[in-house]
Amino acid sequence: MTLRALLFDLDDTLYGYAPCNEAALTAAYAILRARAPVSPTEFRATHDVVRAELARELHGQAASHNRALFFKRIVERLVGPGEGSLAIELFDTYWSAFLAEMRPAPDAHEVLAKLKGRYELALVSNHTTDIQLRKLRALNFERFFPVVVTSEEAGVEKPDAHIFELALRALGVNADEALMIGDSPAVDLRGACNAGVPCILSRQFSAPELAGDAPETTIASLSELPDWLRRR
Repeated sequence: MTLRALLFDLDDTLYGYAPCNEAALTAAYAILRARAPVSPTEFRATHDVVRAELARELHGQAASHNRALFFKRIVERLVGPGEGSLAIELFDTYWSAFLAEMRPAPDAHEVLAKLKGRYELALVSNHTTDIQLRKLRALNFERFFPVVVTSEEAGVEKPDAHIFELALRALGVNADEALMIGDSPAVDLRGACNAGVPCILSRQFSAPELAGDAPETTIASLSELPDWLRRR
């Protein structure tokens, strides 16, 4: 079957998440520290505990990524109840710093411009819609992705096949006419396989251990993708 469409993950596929998150947490802590005598270690430990709690309690829901919930609980535990305004300030500060730190993968604009001329492109991402659209705007990627499907609108998260099926339906292609590009074997590869879509794993911003189904191939950087597609 002719390849007609490419589905992309966003975080750690088209940009590196870690430096953005680090800058954002540092900025949020500075706001919190001005209100309460909280050490950096205590803040990070509480953040990690809250993140794990929400991932467990809201498993499979986009709300598990919602930083408003993160900071609401963090503030309740480190400052006290009735501090919703502070939670909002931390949320806004976090995302302002995160978006300011974002840098696209090297050659990403050039690569996506080439691919858009040959394939239908879609973004398939686990997160809330507002934040992922803001990330696309910050990266200047909006023009490349006429179709954006988030787990918030799908009601499920990768690796559930439904989120991929929504993207395929929006593009008007079948599963065997598409290819997924992502960084996570457990989320992107498994989810694509669940939907019958082959997957390429990118190691540009992470080095995942392969488990279960094998990817179509692995690439060290996004810049390798056009050549691989030409050879397939």
